Amino acid sequence: MWIYVFNDDERKAWSGTIALDVSPKSRWKFELVRHAEPRDMYSAEPFGSASVVPALLDYQQRCTIIRPIVLKTDPGTVGVGFEAMRTLISGSFQALLRGLFVESEDVPVFKGLVFDSRAYALWYGRRPFKREFNSDTRSYDFEVHKPEQETLHIPGLGEVSSTSDAAVALVGDNSEIKSRAYLNIRLQENLSLKRVMELAMGLELLFGFLVGFRPKPPVFTLVSSDTERLDDTEIAATGKLEFSGLEWLEREAPHPMERISMRGRDGVDLRTVLEHFLAAETDFVTRIHVVEYGRFFSRNLNDRFAVLMPVLEDYLGRTYPHQEETGYLEARDKFFAHVEQAQDPDIQNFARKHLKEIDSKAPSLKTLLKRAIDSLNADGFRFSPVLAKRIQTRRARLFHSPDVLGGSDANLFYQEVRAATAILMLHTLRDLGVPISSLAQDVWALRDLAGFLQPTERTEPQS
Repeated sequence: MWIYVFNDDERKAWSGTIALDVSPKSRWKFELVRHAEPRDMYSAEPFGSASVVPALLDYQQRCTIIRPIVLKTDPGTVGVGFEAMRTLISGSFQALLRGLFVESEDVPVFKGLVFDSRAYALWYGRRPFKREFNSDTRSYDFEVHKPEQETLHIPGLGEVSSTSDAAVALVGDNSEIKSRAYLNIRLQENLSLKRVMELAMGLELLFGFLVGFRPKPPVFTLVSSDTERLDDTEIAATGKLEFSGLEWLEREAPHPMERISMRGRDGVDLRTVLEHFLAAETDFVTRIHVVEYGRFFSRNLNDRFAVLMPVLEDYLGRTYPHQEETGYLEARDKFFAHVEQAQDPDIQNFARKHLKEIDSKAPSLKTLLKRAIDSLNADGFRFSPVLAKRIQTRRARLFHSPDVLGGSDANLFYQEVRAATAILMLHTLRDLGVPISSLAQDVWALRDLAGFLQPTERTEPQS
């Protein structure tokens, strides 16, 4: 696509192209050129410093380039026979907002977000049409149901309207009827571009995590507080937000029996998951990223363990200390914070060199893992208590010394990484309000964690 970037000072305007490959982890790319004065031959402004760059897409549609990174600057050739000088730059950027100019990503200018997501539709689970075989015509009859809508007020977010309906898509000369479910969020207060991007991707990750699948991310619709005129009517200005650089799974969506959670199936509703998620949004997004990195996007055991353990340790340290241990940890943190704030640098240096914590009451990683395992086993899972010691030992070996794996040890390492991932995933589901006891025998949804599930009972046929 062609793009034109305005001249906001004495410099010339940029002109060039942007492109995005439709594949996981691919990023928006740009290549732009402009006439340049000798003093500006190596200047890439505004791409060198601005986090958002307003532009015209195909020389006519407003758009905003979000978080560009210049990877190459080429001033061209200067000499006899060249009547004009130019600068060519190329690089990538995180997202494109079509239809709107945004001057700063920190100014609260958005009052709404439309979340038309495949992940949400999978979790919502309603099929708004029915197909029946007609024996007279030897074909199928279709009955499309009326759209279903529910509206909720979620504190800290705003008014959330969930709509489920049937969408008709034209594919060549044929038509396809597809199930669709989406959220229309009227924000409680205007949000900045930066914050609304975090919210959009957070919700996408949330529902994909609940389903156990990460589909291709959708195009988000942002509703601006500004208005535009359509004939004689003032309407809210909207823009289409397209992310890049994200990972997703290039495969069919899971069957309903293979989804970890669905609305209403396990006693979970939309209000429950949204309220739990918004109460600790950043923490949930971090945990979801770590779990899905290990389950879907990496086959390197070292990488999976190294990414997972800091997040798991932090979570267990906040969740499973007993009351007397919590009091000790708080007092220790206050003491060392007081020392670090001392006016006399000699006091700080003495504390760093000569103070040592002895007979600590802080629970060990093994203790915290054992408590987490006991909690999950109480819900019907069957994690071996030995895993607590093994994971702690593996952490010490991997983080503090070169680790050399043998054949049998590699299998043990795989089991430990899988167990640690399952522990964090199941606790995250529970913290989102999902009853996990029903998952203890769900080998369809958690087949990669089958070793930690209760064996299902085989029913003998009646004679």
